[in-house]
Amino acid sequence: MRKFLYISALIIALLCGQRVEAQSAEQMVARVTSFFAERADGYRVRFVVNMEGMDAQRGEYVVAGKKYHIEVMGQEQFSDGLYRYGVDGVNMEVTIDRIDPESRNLLVNPLRAFDFGGEAFEVSVAGESDTAVGRAVVLHLVPREGVLDGVRRVVLYALPDDGRPVELRYDFNGLELSVQVESVEKLKSVNDKKFQFSATEFKNYEIIDFR
Repeated sequence: MRKFLYISALIIALLCGQRVEAQSAEQMVARVTSFFAERADGYRVRFVVNMEGMDAQRGEYVVAGKKYHIEVMGQEQFSDGLYRYGVDGVNMEVTIDRIDPESRNLLVNPLRAFDFGGEAFEVSVAGESDTAVGRAVVLHLVPREGVLDGVRRVVLYALPDDGRPVELRYDFNGLELSVQVESVEKLKSVNDKKFQFSATEFKNYEIIDFR
């Protein structure tokens, strides 16, 4: 009887421990979401992209409400909240397409790059790690089917106090792409022209319109 009670108590303790971990993971995800929600009127993120076989690429994006502007890897992309404009300076092309509000791909929709809430991901705490800006909580995020196609897992490093993200690591079936967040700056004001498409500005470019 004592052995039965001991095993039962052990199982309950394990289940409770799993529940605490799940709650802390959800709380951490909520903290990251709140970090950006508090800056939604205007913020700038500077980052570095690293991938095997490729030189480090610096980039930045600016968000204001539902609008964004991102520059990385020699490419420029921006949205006025209705459409997405991709500028290819090498091939002198501008591609216009509808935005994908559900996308959580940093390079496609920066608005939701750090949105890991809801039922889109299976989230767990993997521990803690020292980073250049402080000790961070390490979260493992496994995307549900249809979320971040091609990505097997995302590892997120975030500061526990305010949810400020430090690094994202995308696992593309063994090929890792990391995004190191150098800074997140809240902006007092943002020039709306940054998000607007002007045909005269790109008069020498080929316009490819998928709207």
